[in-house]
Amino acid sequence: MSGWIKLHRDIEKHWIWSNPKYFQAWVYCIIRANYEENKVLIGTKIEVAEPGSFFTSIGKFSIATGLSIKQTRLFWELLEKDNMIRKNATSKRTKLTICNYVNYQVTRQTKDKPKTNQRQTKGNGEEIEEIKEVEEKMLSASSAEPKKRDPNNKITNGQFELFWKIYPGKKSDKGKCLSKWKIISGWKGETPPTWYQIKKAISDQSKTDRWKKGMIPLPHTWLNGRRWLDDPKQMNDDSSFHSQTKPNRMNHGNRKKGKYTTDPELKTIKM
Repeated sequence: MSGWIKLHRDIEKHWIWSNPKYFQAWVYCIIRANYEENKVLIGTKIEVAEPGSFFTSIGKFSIATGLSIKQTRLFWELLEKDNMIRKNATSKRTKLTICNYVNYQVTRQTKDKPKTNQRQTKGNGEEIEEIKEVEEKMLSASSAEPKKRDPNNKITNGQFELFWKIYPGKKSDKGKCLSKWKIISGWKGETPPTWYQIKKAISDQSKTDRWKKGMIPLPHTWLNGRRWLDDPKQMNDDSSFHSQTKPNRMNHGNRKKGKYTTDPELKTIKM
């Protein structure tokens, strides 16, 4: 298989860019995909691979990309949920089809294919316009960054890796956090937050006194408590926060013995 593939510069804004192994595996999918319809012999059966599809197995894919079997399963699951591929598996093979491959990788042509010398005499003008049109489509489809002014761009499962990358502080329980993210993105009784809302909340709260001092909740706690709704202004005054969470240890510890007063407004004196 020879030739070249199209890859838009804005791929770096897509969630798949944040994981080098996933990005490499995605490029591998595009490279392996058939440019034209092709017939393949699978065992004793002839199967058709349409443009944008190819046959593989989880073992072969794992070896080719360097992903483990578990990572390969998760990678395919993320691609399917983000409508990037369709998977058709049997006991003998797995067929992966890249969604919209024809729109983004195959240049439109008329039924009567022009000869090479005819294309050259025609000039580059039409081809440049055609490439621009395809690139614009790729830009709108590949970017996981929703338009800020569109309130209908709710978070998707595929954006979790991007959330995990930009969230500051200590991180743990990634699997548990991913499960919570999926629950939130699939809310039916209420409206899920937008990706812009999540990103802005993290950015604004990172500038507050509380977060600068390291008092950053774990990602799962932040999602579980719907902390994207918190007002950053109320997170800048730490005095009230400390007074509520840290009682006077001396007064509290000796209250039963009667040695000290328990009034925080008075100085601690012996009775």
